Amino acid sequence: MRQGRHTHTTVPGSGERAVSGLQAARAAEVIVERAGGGQERGSGYLVRPGVVLTAAHVVRDAGEIRVRFEADREDEWIARAEVDWSDGLTDVAVLTLRQSPGEGATGRAGRDAARRRRIGKARYGAVRETDAHLGCSAVGFPRFKTRTWPADGAPYRDSCHARGRIALLADRKARTLEFRVPLPDPDPEPPRSPWEGMSGAAVWAHRRIIGVVTSHSQAEGRGTLTVSRADRWSEHVDELGRAALRRAGLVPPLRRVVPWWRNARVVSGIGVAALVVGAGTWFARYRRVEPDGFRTDWSAPARVEVPSNWHEALRAWLPGAH
Repeated sequence: MRQGRHTHTTVPGSGERAVSGLQAARAAEVIVERAGGGQERGSGYLVRPGVVLTAAHVVRDAGEIRVRFEADREDEWIARAEVDWSDGLTDVAVLTLRQSPGEGATGRAGRDAARRRRIGKARYGAVRETDAHLGCSAVGFPRFKTRTWPADGAPYRDSCHARGRIALLADRKARTLEFRVPLPDPDPEPPRSPWEGMSGAAVWAHRRIIGVVTSHSQAEGRGTLTVSRADRWSEHVDELGRAALRRAGLVPPLRRVVPWWRNARVVSGIGVAALVVGAGTWFARYRRVEPDGFRTDWSAPARVEVPSNWHEALRAWLPGAH
């Protein structure tokens, strides 16, 4: 994780279904062996089969890249990857997996691998600059989550589910997002950031990816992360960059993220459902049971039957219901 100064719908041929919301099984540990020696760790997200989104500085000068999912769990899988495209200005990179999950596996492992290959593509969203906060979340693997196994004392790095808010008018000059999350515990190594390894984690708001974590500025506090905005990624890239982003499922212009109660289609659907329920209740309330059968008398009945299957009564009155 870098510190200090910040740096600056249909996917072609896919036929994939879109998946809404953060899924922990698709959060990745990105382990990089540097060409000149040394190792770098970061985070990433499997945005569609065979494609991982991460931060560009995590995979810079990479000699070998391994991407690990569900580490130290029974359904763990690891794949080698290569950089498809990266952009230093926005600090975002697209990785391509060299092998499919569980390639060559049989039995239950093979079935699990086939299920992973059928995953849908993630969706992206844009943010609006306005006087408001936006609730967000991300899953990554920062340094302060390093622990040891009780049995043998071997170290491992667990996942961090960061939940916080973004103030939408912050960092307008840098054109990034300020992601404020609960503070980690005091760091035993203050010169280093406790968030090392969180870079590349996808940041979600209202079930869409709005960016990736790129840096932590110690001057802004232990609980402030910088996020590269997804709605900026395609602004100043060439055709190769736009093609790589399309392969990652990002096709501009992006829809703005809004809570469900401000989504026009959701609100319309709720309104239609309420109308149907109200109409059904009204029809059922004025159903008269007389010896000569059902009558269209809409005055207050002398004897009323409110059937439990009122929706079926409504269907009987609607045109073309039979």
